[in-house]
Amino acid sequence: MNLAEHFPPLLKELGDLADREGISLYVVGGFIRDLLLAEDPAQVNRTDLDFTVEGDAIQFARLVKREFKARGMVVYRRFGTAMVQLEEYKLEFVTAREEWYVEHSRKPRVKKADLKSDLSRRDFTINAIAVGLNAANWGKVYDPFNGREDLQRRIIRTPLDPEMTFYDDPLRILRAIRFATRLRFKIEERTKEAIRKMAPRLEIVSNERITDEIFKILAARKPSIGFKLMDELGVLPYVF
Repeated sequence: MNLAEHFPPLLKELGDLADREGISLYVVGGFIRDLLLAEDPAQVNRTDLDFTVEGDAIQFARLVKREFKARGMVVYRRFGTAMVQLEEYKLEFVTAREEWYVEHSRKPRVKKADLKSDLSRRDFTINAIAVGLNAANWGKVYDPFNGREDLQRRIIRTPLDPEMTFYDDPLRILRAIRFATRLRFKIEERTKEAIRKMAPRLEIVSNERITDEIFKILAARKPSIGFKLMDELGVLPYVF
């Protein structure tokens, strides 16, 4: 599939703006995952879009707000991210970054990095796929962790060591279960073992974030898949 054929025109306009500013811009994450999975790409939600910027994402977001006369913008300076509300679009721009964590917090410390490093910090390989938006790489797919293959195999797997992934951000345990439930995917065995081992880390996650993931599992077509997985993997006691 030529993914760029199914992009909204806005993405080409953002790519042109990035070219004028000498910035490398990529669309990443759920939009790309859902396009690759879709039987009908026209049905994919294209209003909630995530971007990686090799450069200053906040500065680029401000430029987007001004150039497109967007009505709203929220900045998360500590993480190098900004969200722009543009008509029906919610656009999140993230500076390509590496992350590291302290023991009792899931809030990362960050530093600038390149695209591959940025994709490596993402939760699962199926969400670590990017597509170039600049003229020189328009439509080029970047998939260093074989996320497309995992979509075909219908498995949930982390880009890096799963124990470290869940230790750093234990909320990803519930995200793994949510994606497995919603997409009817299997969690890869090594990833499952890491969830079992790291389940106690959920104690550092706020009740609000856990509740949000549970509601998303309940919204799936067959929520019982998620609750059976939580039971099997020793997660339920930390949820309840």
